[in-house]
Amino acid sequence: MSSKVLTVSGLTESVAYKANIQVKVQCFPLHMILLALNVTTVDVFSLDVEGNELGVLRTIPFDLITFKVLIIEYQFVEGGKKGLREFMERKGFIFYRTVVDQKASNHACAIDSIFIHPSVAAGLTKTESKMMGHEDIEQFVPLQRQRN
Repeated sequence: MSSKVLTVSGLTESVAYKANIQVKVQCFPLHMILLALNVTTVDVFSLDVEGNELGVLRTIPFDLITFKVLIIEYQFVEGGKKGLREFMERKGFIFYRTVVDQKASNHACAIDSIFIHPSVAAGLTKTESKMMGHEDIEQFVPLQRQRN
């Protein structure tokens, strides 16, 4: 048996997980599922697909679906943190900060960039605004929001 695994999107092949079988799965772009469910606003979206983050993001019609906060791993992204940031800023998002958890065991650490929609940036408190643009923050403190 092959030790390669084809990801469910069919976009990349990986030997990292050393699975013993391949499974073919019918997949749909995220935006099609969201629109089928009549979801046009996503409050928080975390994306970690081991290097194909830009491939996934390129399929999203950001003019049809509003993402308020995106947390995206950049460790294996083509172009790294800079490439991801440039892409997201071209899509109109604001870089909020980077989170790196260097305390995780076995080198499996969080290396994420957080991007916010301009509508979220407009509602930040002064304290939250001061945190914008910070790099390599070891501990993420979530935005404090009151429920409407």
